[in-house]
Amino acid sequence: MAEEISNKTLATLLVIAIIVSIGGTLISLNRLSKFGITGFATSGTAKVNLTVTSSAGITVSQAIDFGSGYADTGTNCTMESNLSSGSRSTNCKGDWAIAIADPTKRYIIVQNTGNVPGNITINASANASSWLNSGTGWGAVWYAAINPTANDGCPDAYQQISWAPLTTEVSNLCGNSTKNAFNYGVNNTIWVAAKVNAPYDLTPGEKQVLVEIDFWQ
Repeated sequence: MAEEISNKTLATLLVIAIIVSIGGTLISLNRLSKFGITGFATSGTAKVNLTVTSSAGITVSQAIDFGSGYADTGTNCTMESNLSSGSRSTNCKGDWAIAIADPTKRYIIVQNTGNVPGNITINASANASSWLNSGTGWGAVWYAAINPTANDGCPDAYQQISWAPLTTEVSNLCGNSTKNAFNYGVNNTIWVAAKVNAPYDLTPGEKQVLVEIDFWQ
C-alpha cells in the first residue's frame, strides 16, 4: 500500500512539474515577444545627381511689311509699324495711309530660347541713305523695343523703348553692364517695331534692308 501511495505521489509530482515547466516557458515567450526583433541597426544615404549645361540662343522671326504706297509731292510719309489702328498723315497714300492690319507684320519678334540671360544688339545691313536712296536725303529708319503683351523679356530700364536710328552701327536693343538684361523662361520675348520716313522722291520698286540681332554674354 505504501508503495502504491508512493507511486501515486511521484506521478502527481511529475504532472505538477510538467505543468510548472510549460507555464514557465509560456510566460518567458510572452515576455520576449514584447521586445521584438533585436540586433544592431544601420542606415545610409544615396544621391540622385544631374548637371544642367548652359545653352545660349535666340530666334528672330517675322518681318515688318508696310505694303505699297507713296508720299505726296514735296512731302514725307512717316510710318510706325506698331500702330494697330488709326490713319497716318494725309501725305501717305496707298497702303501707307493706314496702320498695318496684319499683327504679324508689325514687329520683329526676338525670343531667348536658351537657359541663360544676356544682352542683345541690333544693326542694319545698310543705312537708310543707301537702301531708300532718296535724292532729298529725307529717308530715315528708326527702331524701338515696344512691348504689346505682358511677357516682356527685358525691363524697360535696359531696353531701347524710344525711337533710335537703325544704321549699320551696332546699337543696344536690350542690355546692361552685367550682360543679363534679356531674360529666358516664361518672359523671354522682345518685340521690335520700326519707323520709316519715306520721302516723295523714292524710286519705284521694293525697298528692303536686313536687320541683324545678336545675343551677347
